Order: sequence, then C-alpha cells, then structure tokens
Amino acid sequence: MIEAKPEELRVFLEEAAGISKYKERRRETSNRIKNARENISRINDLIDEIEKRLQSLQRQARAAEKYKDLKQQERLLKAQLLALRWQVLNNTIGEKDKEISASETALEAQLAELRAIELSIEKQHEDHTEANEVFNQIQGQLYSVGADIARIEQAIQHTNEKGQRNQQDLEQVEESLTEARAHLENDRNQLNKLEQALQDCVPEISQAEERERNSSKALVEAEDAMQVWQN
Repeated sequence: MIEAKPEELRVFLEEAAGISKYKERRRETSNRIKNARENISRINDLIDEIEKRLQSLQRQARAAEKYKDLKQQERLLKAQLLALRWQVLNNTIGEKDKEISASETALEAQLAELRAIELSIEKQHEDHTEANEVFNQIQGQLYSVGADIARIEQAIQHTNEKGQRNQQDLEQVEESLTEARAHLENDRNQLNKLEQALQDCVPEISQAEERERNSSKALVEAEDAMQVWQN
C-alpha cells in the first residue's frame, strides 16, 4: 500500500471500505441506462422512420385515392367520348345512306333513260327496215315500169297505125313514170332522214353508256366506303 500509486491506493481503500461493489453496480446501472438511452434513441429513430413512412404511405394513399378518382373520371370521359364518336359515326352513316340512296335513284333514272334510248333506237331500226322494204317495193315498181316502157316503145315502133292511141298511152306511162320517180325521190329523202336520225342517236347512246359506267363506278365506290365505315 505504501508503494501503491494514488489511483491504486484508492482502489484498495474502496475495496476495504466495501465501496467497489457499489461502484460496480453503479457502473452496471450506468451501462444499463446508457444502453436504455441508446435503445430509446434507436426507438426514436425507428419512430421517426415510421412517421416518415407513415407520411409517405399517407401521401401514397392520397395519391391512390386521387388516382382512383382520376381513373373514374377517365372511364366516364372515355364513355362520353365513345358515345360522341358513335353519334358522329351514326350521323355519318345516315348521311352516306342518303347519298347512296340518291346515287341509286340517279342510277335508276339513267338506266330508265338508257332503256328509253334503246327503245328509240330499236324503233328507228324498225322504221329503217320498213323504209328499206318500201324502197325495195318502189324500186321493183320502177323496174316494172321500165319494162312496161320498153314494151310500149316496142309496140309503138311496130304499130304505126295505132300511133295516136299509143302516143296517148305513152304519155300516160310517162306520167306514171314521173309519179313513180317522185315517189322514189320522196322515199330516198325519207331514207336519208332516217339514216341521219340514226347517226344522231349514236352520240346519245355513247353518252348514256358513259353515264351508266360512271354511275356504276360511283355506286361501287359508295358501297366500298359504306363497308369501311361499317367496319
């Protein structure tokens, strides 16, 4: 003890006085308090972290609620948009149906016009055929009259005693020939008129056929467009 240092002497005195065990307990208690404080600090840190997470979760919950509301609004707006699109498409389809109906009506009118032109052409063909028959008949009559004239001239040459009467007959035959030639000229004029009318109808037929092709093409395009709109 004499050679001990003050610190060591203090230890000896404390052990002799029985203080060391209290100091040991105090140290243990201090360590426990320290550990408790450290635990409290960690708990506080955990509480702070939990509060931060709670705030984050609350923000996420608010965001989720807002997302839910926005999603509901989105579905409502999509439904309204689809309804508007359906209404627009329905109106468009109605308008296109009207256009197609108008095109079909125009096409039917053009077809009726074409049929009328065809009937007119057929009638003109029939008139032309009848005119040809009349022309052939008149031409046959002309040939017959010519033969009669030849026979009459021969009779005049061989019968001088019947000259006056034959002269009268000749005049009558010449009158008949003149009338026949006049009829023939009228028939030729009528035939020329019929041929000219037939030629005048050819451009109308071509135009009607062109209108029919254009109408058929427009109808096909309208049907294709209608199929696309329906799809």
